[in-house]
Amino acid sequence: LEQRMLAMTLLIDQHLGRLLHYETPKGGAVIWAQSACCVDMRQVFDQLLQERIVIAPGELFSLQGLHRQNLRISYAIGEHLPIETTLATLRRALSEARCA
Repeated sequence: LEQRMLAMTLLIDQHLGRLLHYETPKGGAVIWAQSACCVDMRQVFDQLLQERIVIAPGELFSLQGLHRQNLRISYAIGEHLPIETTLATLRRALSEARCA
């Protein structure tokens, strides 16, 4: 998991460095990231789901609806697409979902 996490954080930095902020996880199987600008994360979720890419919007983890600019990215499961393709799709979805 540690090797997958390091590979994922390197790719996130390369592909999404200006769009997402995160702290390198100390363990576990996910990276919690925050959008650098206001986006409709539900739109991002829906768009990615159409591509069979599953991220989890942060608001799903809050009864009060907090963390609307956050998302959870897993690096523990095998992907059906190359990770670079997945991150490029995420970058496009984040750009298209920017708040007005």
